[in-house]
Amino acid sequence: MIKKKIFQAIHFMETQMNWIKEKSVTIPKYIYNVKFSSKVFNIIEVGEKTVTFSGKIVSSTIQKNYEVEIMCGLNFYPKVYIKNIDFSKKRPPHLYKDNSLCLYYLDYNEYKHKDLIFPKIYDWIILWIYYYELWLAYGEWLGGGISHEEAKEEENNV
Repeated sequence: MIKKKIFQAIHFMETQMNWIKEKSVTIPKYIYNVKFSSKVFNIIEVGEKTVTFSGKIVSSTIQKNYEVEIMCGLNFYPKVYIKNIDFSKKRPPHLYKDNSLCLYYLDYNEYKHKDLIFPKIYDWIILWIYYYELWLAYGEWLGGGISHEEAKEEENNV
């Protein structure tokens, strides 16, 4: 009985290691990662090639609740939206045209298709919110990064 349990435990660990080593993330991996890494996010929609999660993140500075939605897909990088902010009134610098958050610069390989949502994307969302609140208070984006104008210029010069 003990040998069987040890074998099952070893087999489970080997399975997990192979799962981590694979080159790209699958929809079940995204679901597994979010389900077992977060008490904050829930699955709201699962498609053949996409999955969407939603949850609330409380900011560390002003203790505001942000309703966050993360859309993951097999053929695109995760898109993150904050649903309870109207960006049409005041638009922060690190936001894409579709109102998804600009969390990383693809050319720097900060995020790869084998990466999972937790901890990387989740941590970047928290940082983005922190710098967003500072931007609201001071009028300047203090989080660094490349401006979207610079990124467009780099693309045009290639």
